[in-house]
Amino acid sequence: MKPSPAFKSQFAQSYALFEAMDRLRHVWTSFAPPPPLRRSDMMILGPVLEACKHQREPLTTSKLAHITHQSMPGVSQKLNGLEEQGYLRRVGDKTDRRVIRVELTEKGERVTTETMREYFSRMEQALESLGDEKIQTLMALMYQLSDALERANLADADATPPPKSPERS
Repeated sequence: MKPSPAFKSQFAQSYALFEAMDRLRHVWTSFAPPPPLRRSDMMILGPVLEACKHQREPLTTSKLAHITHQSMPGVSQKLNGLEEQGYLRRVGDKTDRRVIRVELTEKGERVTTETMREYFSRMEQALESLGDEKIQTLMALMYQLSDALERANLADADATPPPKSPERS
């Protein structure tokens, strides 16, 4: 049985999209902070730096989890590693002992500021040729595609029967 022309067209589009996403992923890997930091570390350090500079108050761990769309245990694990490496510290809130705030160390502020400056400079150069309207359209389409892929993944997970438990003798 031969595939229909519509299937061939869908396959070609899907394949072209995967190629484009893979190319973007390869280029994105060049946007790396200095070792031993990873991009995922910068997703924590960046918001901490911004909060300290603009809000004049360190972020709480729960606010950081909310901003980064991560679970509290995931953020806590990431904070442990960054604290051990000397990039940040956790401090108790002055008015509520239950609240823990996160602030950068001098080392963390220096590295985060330099890395973010480099990242924004390179990103600005790359996006300059697109213009604001195309950038807004690109971002909207990326979010729409992410949402659609997440819905497809959820639908697949719902349709997949749970694995059978091993039979006992």
